[in-house]
Amino acid sequence: VTSQLNITEVAEMELSRLDYAILKILHSKNCKDFFHGMTIREIIEQTGTAKTSTARVMYRLAEYGYVERGCKSINAKTYYLTDKAVMLLDGGKTHDKE
Repeated sequence: VTSQLNITEVAEMELSRLDYAILKILHSKNCKDFFHGMTIREIIEQTGTAKTSTARVMYRLAEYGYVERGCKSINAKTYYLTDKAVMLLDGGKTHDKE
């Protein structure tokens, strides 16, 4: 039996305020596929956070499945939103596949 999972409720348990801020920045810049992402430096310019803190957040967001690495911009990694993050930011619900 597939149970319905409210993605917003799950996100509230695992995401911080900074996590949401970064997800919203990526969303506002339409970073939704491999070729359209932002580098950590570009994210820092928007948030004003330290490089190490921002890198740690991006690593955690990738572990939780909210972002994935995109194509490189010169030598820097880029990040874009997964469908899971887009659904969260758009206020959607999903079904648990497990």
